[in-house]
Amino acid sequence: MRTSRYDTADAVPPIGGVARRPLSPNLPTAQIAVPDPENPKERILARVNRNVDLLELERSHGRISEAAYMVGRIIQAVFEQAAGVRMGGGWAGGEKVDAATEDEIRLIRTLAKARLADDYVKRIEKVVGEVGAKFLRRLIMGEASFASEGAARGKGRDRGAAYAGDRFRWMLEEISEAWAGRAEPRTRPGRSH
Repeated sequence: MRTSRYDTADAVPPIGGVARRPLSPNLPTAQIAVPDPENPKERILARVNRNVDLLELERSHGRISEAAYMVGRIIQAVFEQAAGVRMGGGWAGGEKVDAATEDEIRLIRTLAKARLADDYVKRIEKVVGEVGAKFLRRLIMGEASFASEGAARGKGRDRGAAYAGDRFRWMLEEISEAWAGRAEPRTRPGRSH
């Protein structure tokens, strides 16, 4: 089982120390544990902006499990790839390749990434459906908020935000468990068998 980045019990401070909390109360941070770049088997302390995105905010408040958080990061990468967000560096070849060959190699890599992204979207849809996948994409990509998703379904501000938040968390947990091989689905929030 993967150790949560918010479980800092076995982590040590880095050589230069952990960054101090910002003076502004508008930037909520948390201390986390990350793999030590010098020794990946060890973990060191670091400070993270809890509001960097929805996944970090939900995990930092303990509203989703570590498994759901990690699946959410995979889903985020898939949606970014599908949207054409550039992930990683450019050409990393060590030998000289003519421009036409380099372009062909880039095209092949792009097509392979697109196929992989499409395969992942299908895996997401298998668990939460096409509408659920679109819902997750809007939230994870920062195109919508819990309040706007709830309002789009005719629910009031607080009630709608709570509904959308519960649905988001449920979907991430369901996907993480389905991808881990759990067989029987759980009841959706607010519904019975």
